[in-house]
Amino acid sequence: MDGLQEIEYYDIKSNSTIIEDRDDLQTCISTLKSLILKTFGSLDHKNFSKYNDIYLIAVVLNWIIDRDTKQYNEIKQCISSYFKCFLKYSLNSELNELFISIALNTSLFNDIGVTKYLLTFCSYTDVRDALLHIFFVSIKHTTQFSVDDSQRYSKLNQSLSIESYCLNLISGNQQQNQRSPTKQTKILLLLYIINDNPSLINQLSDYYQDIFLYIDEYLHFNDYLRFFRLLAEHFEVNAKNKLLVKNRLLNNDSKPSVSVVHSVFHRFLSGLDLKSIILSVISVDSKFRLVDETNEAELQTLEFGELMIGAFSISGSGGGIKALESLVLIDIYRQKSVPLPLNLYSHLLEFLQINNFDLDDKLTIKQYNQQRFIQSLVYIYQREEKPMILRTLFKSLCLLESLDSSFIHSVLSPYKQEFQQMILSNRRMVSQLLDSRTAFLIIVSDLIGGHDQIDIVLEMIKQRESWNFKMIELTLCLPSSKESLLGTLTHLDPYMLDLFNKPMNYLLDFEINNVAIFMEYIFTNHLASVVRLKLFHTIGYQLFDKIYKHNPSCITNILVVANLSFYSSFIRNLPAFSYINRFLPENQIVLLFDKYLDTKWKVELSTVSKEFHKCCSNVITNNPNETIRISRRIDHVGSEFCLFKTQPLHLVESELKYIKDDCKSACLDHLESFTFIYDGRRNALPKNLKFIKFVIPRAANTPVELQPLLPTNKNSRLQSIKLYCNNLADHVVKTTLQSLAAIQKSHPKLAIDAYIKQNILSSTINNLSLVTKLQKGSNINITKVKIDHIHQQPRYKVFAVVRPGQQKYFTIGFQIQD
Repeated sequence: MDGLQEIEYYDIKSNSTIIEDRDDLQTCISTLKSLILKTFGSLDHKNFSKYNDIYLIAVVLNWIIDRDTKQYNEIKQCISSYFKCFLKYSLNSELNELFISIALNTSLFNDIGVTKYLLTFCSYTDVRDALLHIFFVSIKHTTQFSVDDSQRYSKLNQSLSIESYCLNLISGNQQQNQRSPTKQTKILLLLYIINDNPSLINQLSDYYQDIFLYIDEYLHFNDYLRFFRLLAEHFEVNAKNKLLVKNRLLNNDSKPSVSVVHSVFHRFLSGLDLKSIILSVISVDSKFRLVDETNEAELQTLEFGELMIGAFSISGSGGGIKALESLVLIDIYRQKSVPLPLNLYSHLLEFLQINNFDLDDKLTIKQYNQQRFIQSLVYIYQREEKPMILRTLFKSLCLLESLDSSFIHSVLSPYKQEFQQMILSNRRMVSQLLDSRTAFLIIVSDLIGGHDQIDIVLEMIKQRESWNFKMIELTLCLPSSKESLLGTLTHLDPYMLDLFNKPMNYLLDFEINNVAIFMEYIFTNHLASVVRLKLFHTIGYQLFDKIYKHNPSCITNILVVANLSFYSSFIRNLPAFSYINRFLPENQIVLLFDKYLDTKWKVELSTVSKEFHKCCSNVITNNPNETIRISRRIDHVGSEFCLFKTQPLHLVESELKYIKDDCKSACLDHLESFTFIYDGRRNALPKNLKFIKFVIPRAANTPVELQPLLPTNKNSRLQSIKLYCNNLADHVVKTTLQSLAAIQKSHPKLAIDAYIKQNILSSTINNLSLVTKLQKGSNINITKVKIDHIHQQPRYKVFAVVRPGQQKYFTIGFQIQD
């Protein structure tokens, strides 16, 4: 608001007089007169303090300074009278803090122009005494040097030329129109005078010691340093002042530079004192350079030990964990092979005891000082092997993240057993390290020895509420069995997929063998999820290349555990499958043997790429595959684009019609696997077969005789037969089982696998008994015999299952279904 608005605002608050027409000059003047007269015209010493409001004076001055006419003379007279009686009345009533605060922030103290305008109609002495009285009262209540008050003094001096008056007032030579300032106020006023006009310093010799004592006791260090620099050559150098300077510097929170300490305080400090002060106030790096320049003989003295003690703060703002970095100075003793002075060593023990820290703390040591810090602790420990020092050493190694693994191992190597006992056997410390320094545990994983320590680490890992790949890497780094490590990963399994929601490039930093084990676990348990997250579209290629270059057999270990879902997942992501396929041995393409995938799909698989075609062709040509069904004539066996490079190794009897007539004989001789539909015929089977599957149709009613169909030559390659029959007549089942018994007797080394299902309850027990007899002492594996018979009520399921590997036992179960 402008001046008139402020006056109006003030008037409404104080006197309820409202200016109705602001543009009417006469009204404005009349209002101002009324306001001034009401407020100041009738004041006397009794109510002066109560009604005194210098803010109104300032506002009125701001209003009339640019509108000065004779019409304001009466107002000026009121203001002049105010200043004339101000000192007399104010001496009789203390000015309150609110009045002082308001007055110091008005234009009377902050605008030279307003103050000079005031002198055009007021007595200089009246204005000077009034404003100085307010100023003296304001600084009477403080001991600190204030930049704002310094600026107010400077402006008062520019407008009122008060410098000489103030100096005379301080010296007592000035006739006093007001109360004499206290000695403390006089010294503070002297500081404002010196700050405004430093050339006066030479004239103030009577006050040098008072100023010295005042700035030492009251001023903050920056202000202390400012005035000490101005008066350093004038202060007296004596024992008392030397001690004051030394104590002030030693107890100072700020850290002045070496050059400042030397240039400003050198007159008050001896050589040792100066070095002691410098060591206590300068940065650690500056301390290191200063101590490093000291000769070996001086380093060993008790006197220098006292100097070094000053470099280590035990308590106060300079102490605590932040002060620990000063220990790097001890590395100078180690480098120069100089023993520590006894007093310094005793102080260091106390220093380390007081500044103890835990693994939850943050140890702030500059990266380039971290090795020096550790080496200093080792050197102190070697003086006297105290467990407290060793514990500090171990915790420091845990917390300092910039130390490389080789350095950590070199330090821990002589203290392996102590490290295991103090850190690795401590559940709380292991838990703290897992929270914030898992990387350190990985570095020292080879030091985790014995089942107890491994169990502690694994137990703490399992108790984590949050996870990251570093914990998995740690799990894999532990000197434990692969089974144990995979068991821990299994425990972490509920959280495993959460780890794939973030960038996974750091997998490339894993140890190669660990990556292989981890990938083996992922392929076994989470392959489909990994593929959907496009792991192998981002870093998978790099991972497999890295593993393959390190040890190709690791790839086999990873892929061999994968089941059908592995290949199915990759088939749905053909770019990844095309890539991963180059690591797969040909005989591991089990998709081509999957009975649930039709032949058309398998043929299409070979069209993915030229490599795929070659791979599929090799697998189909060189392996008998009963899941590949032939449904059209094969005319181009051996051609570039035919999947069969030679005649098929497996055929179903009904597929012989698709073999060219001139190739049938060669095809039959080439067959290794054959599926024969048994209908009572006794046709000779191909002579070189390794695997035969007999399928007995449901409509079969004649006795089954399989033995005559088998090759009788001694050089037979036959390894196994399979038999499948479903819902046969009871007498057919009986002859089938009898035929299997005969084959077992004549071919004792032949593996026999049978699947028999019937729905006729009659003679069930007899048949099951026969199965039991067949099973005992034979190599026949009847995987399932199921007999269903449904009555109206109740319904029975009678089933028998022969358990592979338990040939001495046979289970018959009865289940009643309501």
